Amino acid sequence: MTITKERLAEIKARCEAATRAPWDVVEIHPKHYHVSAALDEPPVAEVEYIIQDAEFVAHARSDVPALLAEVERLRGLIKAAELTSRPDPVRGVAFGCPWCGLRCGRDRMIHASDCPAFTPEGKVK
Repeated sequence: MTITKERLAEIKARCEAATRAPWDVVEIHPKHYHVSAALDEPPVAEVEYIIQDAEFVAHARSDVPALLAEVERLRGLIKAAELTSRPDPVRGVAFGCPWCGLRCGRDRMIHASDCPAFTPEGKVK
């Protein structure tokens, strides 16, 4: 399954609009759980019977933004690898890095991961 940029933007917008993180699970009475951002705030979700479902909902508030950031980082590395591994029509070698201009004989994926023009999140500085 491919997730489009538009779909990622929709997911990110929902994350940013949701109640702030972190969320915790509180057992209100046996087999009835609230998922909330703080004990003194109203619950963001109520789950009955299955604690694992309540924990899944609570952790999604932190897990989904982390996964989105990882997708963005990996897509940046893939783009860098694609741009730096195309053959140069004149020299017959790979183009240099489009961000820092480095032309080296090293593996392009390795350079993409440690390019000085990249942040640790895989974005161009």
